[in-house]
Amino acid sequence: MTNELNNIERWDIFELALTGPSDGNPFLDVKLSAQFSYQNRVIEPDGFYDGDGVYRVRFMPDTLGEWHYVTNSNVAELDGQTGAFTCVAPSAENHGPVRVKDTFHFAYADGTPYYPFGTTCYAWAHQGDALEEQTLQTLQTAPFNKLRMCVFPKDYIYNLNEPVHYPFERDEDGVSDFTRFNPTFFQHFEQPVGQLRDMGIEADIIIFHPYDRWGYCDMDAEGDYRYLRYLAARLSAYRNIWWSKGGVLHGESWRRIAFMREIIEDMPAGGLTPMEGSWMWTRVSGGINGDYRLIYFGEHQPVEWAVGLPMEDGEYEIDVIDVWNMTITPIEKAALPMTHVARKKKSDVIVPKPKPQAAFGVKLPGKPYLALRVRPKK
Repeated sequence: MTNELNNIERWDIFELALTGPSDGNPFLDVKLSAQFSYQNRVIEPDGFYDGDGVYRVRFMPDTLGEWHYVTNSNVAELDGQTGAFTCVAPSAENHGPVRVKDTFHFAYADGTPYYPFGTTCYAWAHQGDALEEQTLQTLQTAPFNKLRMCVFPKDYIYNLNEPVHYPFERDEDGVSDFTRFNPTFFQHFEQPVGQLRDMGIEADIIIFHPYDRWGYCDMDAEGDYRYLRYLAARLSAYRNIWWSKGGVLHGESWRRIAFMREIIEDMPAGGLTPMEGSWMWTRVSGGINGDYRLIYFGEHQPVEWAVGLPMEDGEYEIDVIDVWNMTITPIEKAALPMTHVARKKKSDVIVPKPKPQAAFGVKLPGKPYLALRVRPKK
């Protein structure tokens, strides 16, 4: 089967709907995806079961021109479906998804600056049509361009009612079957997401939350991942989606957290007490436990240091900890940094040299994101 050529705006949604089996458990039994290709690029989003024997694949094209697709499935009637569409220029109000720009800023995909002004309406999509419409009417004249909202219903003050729909099929006792999604719930949830998009409002989606009395917090890891894949398949093609989620860890941040955890767990029992007294630094953190010292310099890059080190000389293990590169380098004690005499403001009175800051100093590499650990030699 080959589908007719369609025109789809850049950063809008192309949706392919197919008919397939409805018996058994389609959420577990049927696998569906589609490869979308433009020249030498290939992108393969997952499809999803939408109830009543209907399967869908959604895709947001980001490049102008002709795209082709072919489906992949373990079910014959869903496999090998081909077609094409043309990605055309976006309309005036369609600026594409928001991305980070120049490290510290946001911009839409077309380069238009984005300055977030957000609000929270956690459970508004579960309160019934009247309140949802009232919320949309309010947002029409409000200054917000980002709204934070939950997928799951919420059990909290002001949100004690039952939702209109539940995300999973339930038995007569109200027990959810986490292997069977309720398409009606997600169809209803997508509607306000699309309405926010058309109003120029980003939908900051909270995938998991703890305010729960329906058992969603008790899903096992397999259930969590199944839910994440289903939700991503349904919503990722919406250009206004922001994800606030759990899931698989990416990048190196989790490794750095694990690295720092080992250091923290190796501290003396009782943890650290913040350094006080002569400690005058607001963006350099220092902690102490007996003769143990741990100082973090953050973005500062000193080449020598003494403040907060032991006031009594002795045998110490001194380590420079590079939390970015996850390395620990032993160093030796050094002479105290030079302290200059000073004059009082608006006078010629010479202020005596202050007392030594410590019994010794250290030499540092002059790099950001370093910590200094000092502990008695074992």
